[in-house]
Amino acid sequence: MDTLYGAAAGEVEWTVAIETLRRLFHGSSANFVRHGPDIGPQDLITMGTDPVFLHSFVAEFATEANPFIQSAMRAETGKVFTDRTLFDRDALRTSRYWNEWMAPQDMYGGMFCKIWISDSSVWAFNVQRGRKQEEFGAAEITLLQQLLPHLTRAMRISRHRQTAQALTSSFYQLPFGILLVGAEQHIIEMNENAEALLSRPGSGLRIEAGRLVSTSSNDGVLRGAIADARMASPGEMPASFDLLLRQPALNGRSGNLMISVTPLANRKDFGPAWEPMAAVILREVAPQLPDGFDVHLRAIFNFTPAEARLAANLCAGQSLKSAAELQDIRFSTARHYLENIFQKTGMRQQSQLVALLKNVQPLQRR
Repeated sequence: MDTLYGAAAGEVEWTVAIETLRRLFHGSSANFVRHGPDIGPQDLITMGTDPVFLHSFVAEFATEANPFIQSAMRAETGKVFTDRTLFDRDALRTSRYWNEWMAPQDMYGGMFCKIWISDSSVWAFNVQRGRKQEEFGAAEITLLQQLLPHLTRAMRISRHRQTAQALTSSFYQLPFGILLVGAEQHIIEMNENAEALLSRPGSGLRIEAGRLVSTSSNDGVLRGAIADARMASPGEMPASFDLLLRQPALNGRSGNLMISVTPLANRKDFGPAWEPMAAVILREVAPQLPDGFDVHLRAIFNFTPAEARLAANLCAGQSLKSAAELQDIRFSTARHYLENIFQKTGMRQQSQLVALLKNVQPLQRR
């Protein structure tokens, strides 16, 4: 049991847990397998499987209609089945799946149980015995049925852990700065973009003894917003508190800093170990549009290259006449392009168009 939950928590490999279960049932093989879309090698967790067989399972048998998988998918979740109760053994042994996948790996009689269904995928556990071994009996079936709740719980823990790891990875790759801030503005975690923005001279924020401190007159306001967000539950305060810190020009580039403070989950959802914290999001608000903005607009609105350049120039603050001059086109041509742009965006006025285009600026790492 320790090995099973250790695998769920990432302390040991799942292959070690599978091998422990195989030995417990004196099986010739055992595996966890996912059935569903986009099957890959990672969806069959087993011990000692020849890479050739693993490849053939993924490439040929995982999505191929065969007696074993068809019967397995119809089986009741949370109940243990043997070969004799799950399908017609004679029909199975005439199939290519059994002759080319199961028999060469000495899978002559097994127990099977569906552990978990999520969306369009099914996770199952399967343990097999070899040709010279006795079939699984009532004692083994009862034991696996007793272990089934633990298998299910371990799979759920593993899934939650994988989700948390994916979210953590996304946290560090976000194209804007984000910090998790606790009591007294103590920084619990932050991504690289936040660290880069805080290290810029004149940013209006700095890290002081591990705390987020504003160097402007807004420090008290920011401190109060973080304190309120830490103790609030989502829905108890506005989605975010926003504050703009004006920054001086640096290296010919002027970028003010927008700060958004928002609460995280309610502590009752996490239990006594939860430390109240707030999320502080930092975004650089630059007056200039990002490079390649016209290409970005083409991809979103299906503009022609000329239409995209005109839209980008208008978004940059140019009048229609000056935008036409920049593109070296007639004013009448620019008006024609603008009509096309209105049609493709659903806008009717130039001011509405500019507001829309600025709202679809790409998220970029600063």
